[in-house]
Amino acid sequence: APFNQAEWAQEDPGSENDHVIYPRLTAPVFRDLAVNSAMPLGTAVYSQWMSVNEGDFAPTPLHVDSFTLRQAPVATAAGAQYLRLAARAGAAFEQFETERSEWTPRTPYRQMVAASSRFTSATRGGVRSLEEARWPKRIRRLLRSFDEVAGTLVQRAVPPTDLTSSSLAAWNSRFTEAAERGAAVAAKLRLALGLPGAGPSYHR
Repeated sequence: APFNQAEWAQEDPGSENDHVIYPRLTAPVFRDLAVNSAMPLGTAVYSQWMSVNEGDFAPTPLHVDSFTLRQAPVATAAGAQYLRLAARAGAAFEQFETERSEWTPRTPYRQMVAASSRFTSATRGGVRSLEEARWPKRIRRLLRSFDEVAGTLVQRAVPPTDLTSSSLAAWNSRFTEAAERGAAVAAKLRLALGLPGAGPSYHR
């Protein structure tokens, strides 16, 4: 597959239920960013927020080829509403991604269909909830684009009936392509709501 993602990550050491207290750091500055030997465009950079020591930090918008970290803003009422309404669909997508990554032509078809049905039901319910809520006009326009890509994703979630290595690979490729387009649209929507462009749901 083509390489289409580069990321920097900083993690809190320790075990899952016993994290080390994160040290107090001066604001780091990241300069000379380059992807494929070129400066990345700001529109192609999706932020995630980092929670440490009971606080949240967010990257600043990309300026030329650098950024730093700052205290994350408090989620707006619209942003909090989006996270609440989209939470179930987001969790269903993550679960579906985990399940389909383990499928082979020998996986029982009924198991695939059941997982697809759960994902489809949660996605349609999430889209319906978002459509029924009140939003600013700018967010409403972005939601229409989000609805379109979500519809495509649901259509492509149905696994092929004739399971072979090639048919499964082709189906996975089509679904992944739709998921990537959906992630790009969702990132624009989240950023417009003052939320991180990607990553786990943010609660505050």
